[in-house]
Amino acid sequence: MDGPLMASGRTPALARWATLAIVLTLGTIRSGRAQPPATNSGADFKRAQTDMDRSSAYLVTSLAAMTQQLKELAAKAQVAGQKEQLEKQLGELYEPHNAAVTMLLVQTYLAAVERALADGGLEAQAIDRVVTVWGLTKTDVLAQREKGINWSSILLSQALGKVADKPTADLLALYEKGQSWSEIAASFPVKAETLGGEIEKVFKE
Repeated sequence: MDGPLMASGRTPALARWATLAIVLTLGTIRSGRAQPPATNSGADFKRAQTDMDRSSAYLVTSLAAMTQQLKELAAKAQVAGQKEQLEKQLGELYEPHNAAVTMLLVQTYLAAVERALADGGLEAQAIDRVVTVWGLTKTDVLAQREKGINWSSILLSQALGKVADKPTADLLALYEKGQSWSEIAASFPVKAETLGGEIEKVFKE
C-alpha cells in the first residue's frame, strides 16, 4: 500500500502543477486586462498561513486517532488467509488522512500563489481566469473577495467542490464554521493528482 503522498507519481504530480501555478500566475494571469481592485493582500497571505496551522492541528489530532484505530486493528487482525481483507481495512482507515495531508500540501502551494498575486498586482486578472475556467460570474467572485475570502479558499472550495461533487457554498460554510480545509477534505476523500489537476486548470494557458 502506498505511503501518504509518497507513492510513485503523487508527489511529482503535485510539484508539477504547483510550479506551474507559481510561474504561470505571473504569465497566464498577467496577460489579462484591467487593474486589480483594492484588497488587503497581506491579510490574505496571513490568512492562508493561519489556515495551514488549522489544517496541521487537525492532522495531529486525526493521526493520533488513526494510530489508535490501527493498534486495535492489529490486535484483532488475522493475517493468514485474510490479506485482502486486511489491506481493505487499512485502506479505509488511511484514505481520509491521505486526503487531509494532500490538502495541507495544496494549501502550501496556494499560499505561494497568494504572494505571487499580491506581488504582481494581478487581482483582476485572477478573477478573469477563475470566471473563465469554472464558469463563475465575476459578481460572485467579487462578492467572495469582499467578504474577506482569500484566493486560497476560493480555489480550494471550487476545486474540491468539483472533484467531490459538492456545492461550493456548502464547503465554504463548513470552513466559515471553523473546520480546516484538511478536515473538510477528509470528509470527501479525493486523490492528490485529481485535486491538483483541477486547480492547475486555472494556471494553464
